[in-house]
Amino acid sequence: MDRKLSGDGGVGAVFNLVEDHVHHPGDAPADGRLVLSRLRAGASALKAQAPSIKLVLEGEELYRVDGRGVRLRPGQLLFLDAGEACEAEVRRGVSTLGLCLYLPRPATAGIAADLLLGRTLLLPGRTGALGRLLEDAARRIANDPAVGPAAAGPLVRAAGAA
Repeated sequence: MDRKLSGDGGVGAVFNLVEDHVHHPGDAPADGRLVLSRLRAGASALKAQAPSIKLVLEGEELYRVDGRGVRLRPGQLLFLDAGEACEAEVRRGVSTLGLCLYLPRPATAGIAADLLLGRTLLLPGRTGALGRLLEDAARRIANDPAVGPAAAGPLVRAAGAA
């Protein structure tokens, strides 16, 4: 499922339901993207052209960003800043259900990442308003992916404002 939504406030965000790993990802939409993923073992390439927020509801994902491994477990939020391409992996014997919110591409695209601090920040999900909003939305969309296109614009706007 891939639909374009033009939301209020000029934010039009794309919604995708992803059930297979992506090896050649497309460019990030300028206005953002909301992705619900149901993945089995394998790896996906991520262009990381825009900042993103990742949330796992079930299973576990391993991200390789700038040579570092980051394990994302259920209920955790991973903030990933824009930068070089990276990889997400679901290990053998595991399947995942997750939500990824790509923010609109920043005007600062192309600025080098902070090599000392890195581009990732891992946080517990339900401790803040944004985490609760994303987890609640992820569960609603997982139960009924048809609501994803209508949720994309408001979630991108809410995350961008946070």
